[in-house]
Amino acid sequence: MTESELRSLMKISTDKGQKAVFDEYYNYVFTIVFNKLRSCASKEDIEECVSDVFADLFMEFDTNLKYIGKLTAYINVIAKNKAIDMYRSINAAKNNRMKLSDKDIGTVSSDTDIAGSTESKEIGKIVLDLIEKLGEPDSAIIILKYYYGLTSSEIGKKLSISAVSVRKRSERALKRLKQLLSDYDITL
Repeated sequence: MTESELRSLMKISTDKGQKAVFDEYYNYVFTIVFNKLRSCASKEDIEECVSDVFADLFMEFDTNLKYIGKLTAYINVIAKNKAIDMYRSINAAKNNRMKLSDKDIGTVSSDTDIAGSTESKEIGKIVLDLIEKLGEPDSAIIILKYYYGLTSSEIGKKLSISAVSVRKRSERALKRLKQLLSDYDITL
């Protein structure tokens, strides 16, 4: 089915037109998404991304069909952007997981200040909860920078963003975090 036929069908019936667009471009969208996500995403993640592409297409595409450009190019851009967003999200989630081994877990000595240690752990938990509230990729940037000691360029490579963006987002996220912490009377 040609683009002009799809546009004509969309004018007649939006539902039939959307189904025809889906049938016509599903394999195309799946290929784009699969090629971007195959190294890190599960089959379900890839299918979810494909669905998101069509959802965005049908919500954003001008219902009056005033869009003049090629539909294929429009779909291509949406598919690539959605796949890149999901790639970043998946990789940020993977980088946020911490693995502890037996050697990382120390023993408590008899002279340990348990009350101070407990308070410190509680503050740490509050800080981590507030960092998560910053949202992605800000929370990932703060964790990678301050917990893992990575540089802006290393973080940029992991999250697929520029080092300059990492620094700017880090500054803004740190200001927001300080404001959130002030509600708990915690200062950095």
